[in-house]
Formats: sequence, C-alpha cells, structure tokens
Amino acid sequence: MDNRKIFKALEYLWLFTAVIAVVATVYFLIMKDTDSALYFFFVFLIGAAMFLVRRYQRKKQEERQSAFEASRKK
Repeated sequence: MDNRKIFKALEYLWLFTAVIAVVATVYFLIMKDTDSALYFFFVFLIGAAMFLVRRYQRKKQEERQSAFEASRKK
C-alpha cells in the first residue's frame, strides 16, 4: 500500500474520531451528566489535534516526495 494512502487513511480516522466525540459530547451534555461530556470533549481535543498533526505530516511528505521526483528527472 502506498504511504500517501496510509497517511490519508490515518488522517480521516482521526477526523472521524473527533466528529464522533463531538456528537457524544453534545449527547451527554443534553441527556446525561457533564462529567461524561468532559471525557468525550477531551477525546475530541485529542482527535482534532491528531488530525491536524497527521494532515501536516501528509502534506510535508507529499512535498518531499514531489521534490525528490523532480530532482530525479533532471
């Protein structure tokens, strides 16, 4: 499997985790207690941060790959 596909899959996995955590946070704020909502809010923060880190890593890796391919063509 190509590294770009792996980076993209991990990126979307963390985004999915963050979205599910937001939904759970809202649900627990409305239906249950705030302690449970706070737990899912922290899961959201971690998921969102990891999404941003993975996106940054993927873009940097794509830049390095394209620079490498351009240098090989010369």
